[in-house]
Amino acid sequence: MITSPPNRSRRGRRRLTARLAACVAAAALSVLAPAAPAAHAEPPTPTDILRSLGLDDVPADYVILVDTSASMNAAGYEAARADVRALIADLSPRDYVALYTFDSAVTPRYLGPAKSPEAIVGALPAVPAGGATDFGAAIEAALREFGRAGAAPVAAAVLVTDGTNAPPAGSPYVDPSGPAWLGLRSRAAALQKSWIGGYAVPLVANGRGGEQALRSVLPNTVVINPAQLPDLPGYLDRSKTDARLDAAGAALAGDTFGGVSADWESIGTDRLRLTLRSDTTHVPLTVTGLAVHTDPAASVEADLPATIELAPGARRQFDITLHGLSGGRPFLPFTRAVREDVRLGLSGTVTSPWQDALRPRLDLKVRPAVRSFDEPVSVEVLARGATVTLVIWLSLVAVLAATLLAVRWRARNPRMPAGDITISALDDTRRFPLPLSGRRMRMELPSFDAKIDLRGRRTRGRERIDGPVRIVIRCTRHGRDSTSEVSQGGSVLISGLVFEHIPELRAPAYGSGRDDGQAGREASDGFL
Repeated sequence: MITSPPNRSRRGRRRLTARLAACVAAAALSVLAPAAPAAHAEPPTPTDILRSLGLDDVPADYVILVDTSASMNAAGYEAARADVRALIADLSPRDYVALYTFDSAVTPRYLGPAKSPEAIVGALPAVPAGGATDFGAAIEAALREFGRAGAAPVAAAVLVTDGTNAPPAGSPYVDPSGPAWLGLRSRAAALQKSWIGGYAVPLVANGRGGEQALRSVLPNTVVINPAQLPDLPGYLDRSKTDARLDAAGAALAGDTFGGVSADWESIGTDRLRLTLRSDTTHVPLTVTGLAVHTDPAASVEADLPATIELAPGARRQFDITLHGLSGGRPFLPFTRAVREDVRLGLSGTVTSPWQDALRPRLDLKVRPAVRSFDEPVSVEVLARGATVTLVIWLSLVAVLAATLLAVRWRARNPRMPAGDITISALDDTRRFPLPLSGRRMRMELPSFDAKIDLRGRRTRGRERIDGPVRIVIRCTRHGRDSTSEVSQGGSVLISGLVFEHIPELRAPAYGSGRDDGQAGREASDGFL
């Protein structure tokens, strides 16, 4: 027994259709050309991103298969026509509609864009008058539409029926497990689609034959109540979104690992201009934690925001002042402008507000650091000279150092003690007296074939400053150098010559030397 579908309020259907149409209209408010996304108070949604890419309206193919066998009673058939009309009214003009009727044979009623619901539904026969019900032939027609040239990436087959599969004699689809049905499954699996599904619309409570037949070919098949048929475009919205995101991935491939580049230029004394430039075509970027580093080190004054937004291909500029550069002349007594090479570096993190919105369908990658060039920048800086106070202090330090060196030198090189040095040979009884004076004396003694070098030296240790002075004697005789010391009133043997200090002796000098490194006059051959 054939029962009619539940009574539905035409007013309720109009409200539902109006709501679905409003959703479709909102999605259709996109611009076709890609544009830079506007600033969002809230994080962007996938719809915002798709709209900015011009990908918010992806067409779909709808193949509607309407049972026109004689088992369809007049009330049920008329309700099916109304549901199909409501479905087509909610489609986008870019969607494709293929309307077929099937009974003993499959007949195309309309093939084209979803533009005029009344005209499309008007192509259906006024009453169902067919004989058999051939589900296999109807599904074959749907697969043929899905595989045509230019088919959409999202597709749906809608099967409206009230009975079970009852193909006519001679149909290849009599046996559900036969080769014809296996061929349909293979053809469906080979279709290149982002998404494809089936919707079975039983017009009677126990009319599950259409569902079983459609699911055997299209596993992604669901059953919907005839009253829900106008909601079908909404069911496909998620599938359309996946297809749009796939298209977005292809459109954004050129921006993979895109990022932010930095340029520098000198704009005055101690001043630079930083230019940040986005090198992406579609993806907006965000820079956070931006900081400037210099080599040589300098104090950086810059008004850098904590967050910097960059639209695709956009650039932003910031002025920077450097403090503490010496110009390489820190001790000049004056200040002047010079040029100095400064190596500049940037630290910061680059992200995109699109990354979270597109996950997990798309993993959008950007270059995480700002790219800056290593070449040094020639900057005009003020070489600030030393202050007067610094000059005075440096002068005092220099005088003190010179005084300490002079004291040290005088302490290490004292005047020789008063008195005479007498020189005699072991094999000769004559003695040669030499009065001592100054800090150092040099002389020659031809009679002894000797050269004499005398200088004072204090005793080492604690008595170094005020201790007694000894006489250091260097004697060069017969080509050999010998050095020794003699204390006041003492004597020493050096190279066969006896040197004796006589503190109180004031013997007349037969030869004298010049003080402080001056060569002495040659001594005469006078002896005591």
